[in-house]
Amino acid sequence: MTSPRSLPVSGRNAPLQPRTARLVFVGLLVSGLLGACAGAPKTYVNFEDAPRVDEQEVQTAPSHGDEVRFAIAPVLSPAGEVDRDKLFARYLEQHLGKDVQIVRRRTYAEINDLVQSGAVDAALVCGGAYVEGALEFGMQALVASRKFGQPFYSSYLIVPADSPAEHLADLEGGSFAFTDPLSNSGRLVPLFEVSRLGNDPEGFFGTTLFTNGHDNSIHAVVDGLVDGAAVDSWVYEDMVAAQSEVRDRTKILERWGPFGAPPVVVGPAVDPELRDQLRSVLLGMSEDPSARPVLDALGLDGFSPMDPELYAGVERVSDVVGGRTLRG
Repeated sequence: MTSPRSLPVSGRNAPLQPRTARLVFVGLLVSGLLGACAGAPKTYVNFEDAPRVDEQEVQTAPSHGDEVRFAIAPVLSPAGEVDRDKLFARYLEQHLGKDVQIVRRRTYAEINDLVQSGAVDAALVCGGAYVEGALEFGMQALVASRKFGQPFYSSYLIVPADSPAEHLADLEGGSFAFTDPLSNSGRLVPLFEVSRLGNDPEGFFGTTLFTNGHDNSIHAVVDGLVDGAAVDSWVYEDMVAAQSEVRDRTKILERWGPFGAPPVVVGPAVDPELRDQLRSVLLGMSEDPSARPVLDALGLDGFSPMDPELYAGVERVSDVVGGRTLRG
């Protein structure tokens, strides 16, 4: 097992709305053909009632000096949160003195690409996407999200409430929901734990799918569409508090972590003055009464200063699983 590497760090100093969409399995013939070529079969899902992600046309050139583009992945929070996005953008505009555009993409890889090209100035990503971006092109973390008073979260292994499974090992050969190829809690951690059992991470589960959202993975378990899923503990706890069916129809088998919470990141070429402004504004939100509605909408207590060791656990997991090769 390799030792943690140094990652570029810039500086040291309302619950998420539940998604009611249900998942249906489609493309079984296609997944069977792909499985024959690439090992374990992959099953794809169709979000019948899910709102479409706003795929704005974003220039590949850096943003203008009077505009800030901030990307958010629906993996972390449901797409379609237009009011929440506007609230966050308005707060940033008031404190940065610039127009702010919230940009969404479906996957972490897409958002990392936007950060790398300079098409967006900053982004909220997970620890796995940050480690990938830091090692690949020098992505820098400004601040870490904070909830329940800590800049840490866990990966929960969940199954249907009536599942006979008691441990991860009991899910071998079953169906499993991942959130995103670069998601720490939603893919890297469960595969890391499979490797700790002495099994092949890529061949352990019989059928796997990507849901593109922790809320979607939770609903897949609630509806009995999969035997298990690995999800962000913050999202799960919010949904348990808000939806009785999640509380009654799921159970937690394992709690893995803690890991550094989703950071706000920038590319290495971002304007240093903007970088420092963003850091200052985000760190000041928890002490600003006018920011409370914004933080409540984001489902956060605030943001914490970065520490180079905060993502050491995420990097260790990524090293073992091979996180840098998970694109696609």
